[in-house]
Amino acid sequence: MTVEGVLTTRLGALETEHAGFIQDGTAGIGLYLDAPMTSGLPAGTQVVVEGVLDERYGQRTLRITAGAVREVGLGILPEALSVATGSAGEALEGSRVAVAGVLTEAPSALSDGIGLTVDDGTGPVRIVVSPEAMDGQVAVRGSQVWAIGPLGQRDSSGTGLAGYRIHATLRGELTLAAPPSPSPEPSASAGASPSPMPSPTPYPSIPPGPSPSATPAPSPTPSPSPSPTPSPDGLTSIGEARLRPVGSHVRVRGVVTAEPGRIGTPALFVIQDVTAGLAVRRLDGMNVPSRGSLIEVAGVLAAPNGQLELRFSDAAALVNIGSSVLPSPLAIDGAQLAEATESRLVAIKGLLVEGPTKATSGDLGMYLIDAAGGRFRAMADSSSGLAASDFPRGRAYSLTGIVGQHASRKGALDGYRVWLRDRGDVSTAAVGAGSSPTGSQAAGAIAIARALLTSDDQVVIEGVVTVGPALLDGTGRLIVIQDSSAAVEVRLPAGAAPPALLDRLRVTGTMGRAYGAPRFTAESVVRLSRGVTASPLDIHAAPGSSHEWRLVRITGTVVDVHRLGGRWQAEVRVGGDRVPVIGLARSGIPSTAIQEGRRVTIVGIVRRPYPSATDRRFAIEPRSMADVALGPTSATAGAGSQGATGSGLADGADGSGAGTGGSVIAEAGGPLDVDIGQLGEHLGETVRIGGLVVEIVAGEITLDDGTARGRAVLRGQAAAYLSLLATGDPVNLVGSVEGDAERPVLVVTDPTGVIRVGALGELLPLAGGLASLAPANDPPDPQSATHATAGAIPDGLLAPTGAGLASLLAVTLLSVVVTVLRRRRVQRAVATRIAARLAAISGSRPASSPSIRPPRMASQTTQGLPQAPGNPAAPVEPRSI
Repeated sequence: MTVEGVLTTRLGALETEHAGFIQDGTAGIGLYLDAPMTSGLPAGTQVVVEGVLDERYGQRTLRITAGAVREVGLGILPEALSVATGSAGEALEGSRVAVAGVLTEAPSALSDGIGLTVDDGTGPVRIVVSPEAMDGQVAVRGSQVWAIGPLGQRDSSGTGLAGYRIHATLRGELTLAAPPSPSPEPSASAGASPSPMPSPTPYPSIPPGPSPSATPAPSPTPSPSPSPTPSPDGLTSIGEARLRPVGSHVRVRGVVTAEPGRIGTPALFVIQDVTAGLAVRRLDGMNVPSRGSLIEVAGVLAAPNGQLELRFSDAAALVNIGSSVLPSPLAIDGAQLAEATESRLVAIKGLLVEGPTKATSGDLGMYLIDAAGGRFRAMADSSSGLAASDFPRGRAYSLTGIVGQHASRKGALDGYRVWLRDRGDVSTAAVGAGSSPTGSQAAGAIAIARALLTSDDQVVIEGVVTVGPALLDGTGRLIVIQDSSAAVEVRLPAGAAPPALLDRLRVTGTMGRAYGAPRFTAESVVRLSRGVTASPLDIHAAPGSSHEWRLVRITGTVVDVHRLGGRWQAEVRVGGDRVPVIGLARSGIPSTAIQEGRRVTIVGIVRRPYPSATDRRFAIEPRSMADVALGPTSATAGAGSQGATGSGLADGADGSGAGTGGSVIAEAGGPLDVDIGQLGEHLGETVRIGGLVVEIVAGEITLDDGTARGRAVLRGQAAAYLSLLATGDPVNLVGSVEGDAERPVLVVTDPTGVIRVGALGELLPLAGGLASLAPANDPPDPQSATHATAGAIPDGLLAPTGAGLASLLAVTLLSVVVTVLRRRRVQRAVATRIAARLAAISGSRPASSPSIRPPRMASQTTQGLPQAPGNPAAPVEPRSI
């Protein structure tokens, strides 16, 4: 198997430097090396790994060698899924999880560190802590424990369902707090029983805070138990920040889980980390990053209407770090809507029994009953796009949303509700166990990210068309749609009307895969609206599996461009990564649109490589010229563009024409093919241009290629061929760019850089070293050998003798004969000189070789005939192409 993902431990961090873990957007798996690795790749590295699947003590493992690990770039550690200690089982094996609870046994020494047994009341789980993660902390029985790490297994029971343990290997993945009740036990003579163990919080990922079962008025200040030491940059976890009193100044980092306005107040948005969630109040005019962005915020805590929020002091208190992965929703029931889950992303099911009702503000409110009979409230802001008609009474729903609060009075722990962010947060659910989906149930759309986890089940998704039916294949049935959670390729039903770009669709069908990528096969498609906005996701590193099919935007420097048949591929340096950008033939983007050495901003979809491809990187595919914006030339463009890779071809190399392209590498060390309008951008460089001769004045040639008119002069050995050019001749010229950016001039000194293109595409024997091919005792005769620009009809041949039909026929016949004779003479001259040159090289000189044909047109060669530039007598080795 070959997998790509992010290392969640150092490679070789476990089992005496043999083991580690890797995870992608779907799951995680253990890695086991065949030899110890003392300094393996660090956690957070994006890698591609090839190995053999195995089971070690019940743990699914990929056995690998050190050479089978290829570093792709710097990744982001996956968000840890908050779980109860008793829920750490087979379904989560290999994935990064977070738990919180009480240390129920004394620590024990293990080969990989310290073993801790932690229980939050749902069952114990083992935590193996490395010295780095322990970081000098002291663990005693009764301590409060927060731990993060991949879930492994070492089962010695033989059942395969025991021995689960969490591996905390990184600094910050373990936090210990002393027992909250350190008072001495009463004496036995007093007849009192020992004080009970401190009960754990019911939500493992939330540090201890006010419990729903506590007294209605929470204590204004937390107990003086030790708290984790803040990091040097002043950051604290959101869970720790929630423990601080109102008015405290905090700085936290989290992922945006809800945009401004989605939890009922236009100025509020929500962030979350692995410990908790927090509402944040933005300033007027502040630009808040989109959902899924990782940000840092700093401000003062407040609690209007009982809901804790952070308020900024100035706009600089928000820092956008980049894109991240949305946390998984925590599954709860109605009774667990409480202080411990406030501002968290949750998932909850219930039967709609009352509502929905619409407030004057446009917000929807409704009441549902969960499976245990508990009653809870769900709400949707008017900005969510949800309507009352979306919630028929008596139907069961699966809801995803943010827990908010609007307390009935100061200090009351009530008024909790679930805020729905958009249609992706609502889907219908089975009313009871064993019930099968019905037609009405299938009508509820689920998020695309959730649909990606289904297989063979009919589901309904909604999204905006980001790729129309004309780009991906010739059938016109493949499109891409996207919602706020993910994107997917959709195969439309046969005969379905093709949707337009930015149409919002509701699609019913099943999820499958094609060429390794997810593909949704549609059975029916309904257009909901037109012209919906689909903003690209800005990424600052190489895309991965979490970005597949999504519309993204990158900005970087083009370091390489080359053609691949009817398409092209560029390498764009983004940060420290090289990101492949592929131009599809149907996109209509020429290879000249991407110029080496230039800054470029590209919008496109992220696509995985084909299974047979050797390059396993995810690529970006722009959809049209509107997705490409070219910036200025970088400081090293001139140096980098000369012979960078040797993999590029001139635009005319496929027969499409000469000199029609922009700055694309022709060959390693070869000239750049540029438009005349771009000459001023390549001062001092060797380039090739092509166009029609417009004017020849005082030795200066004016060319026109359709983009602009430019100047060229022939000097040195090339100057001898100026007299053979005439107005209207199509030519290619190779030389260096001199002058300035306003009035550049192409200076040609090498005769091989003067190439006249004939009307039928052949090279006419004008320059390019035809003279140098002639033997020493046979000097070139431009008048006899290359009379291509002037008529070769003898004097008096067309003298006026009347206008009769016979005269016209004679003139026509003579014209044809002269043309044929002239072309044959040209071919013989070329053949004779090529043969003479070959004879000079080999030491013998044949009389003639009239069967040799002229060379192909300039657009299909590099420099016409094979000679060393600047030294016509010196041969060069031919290149295999």
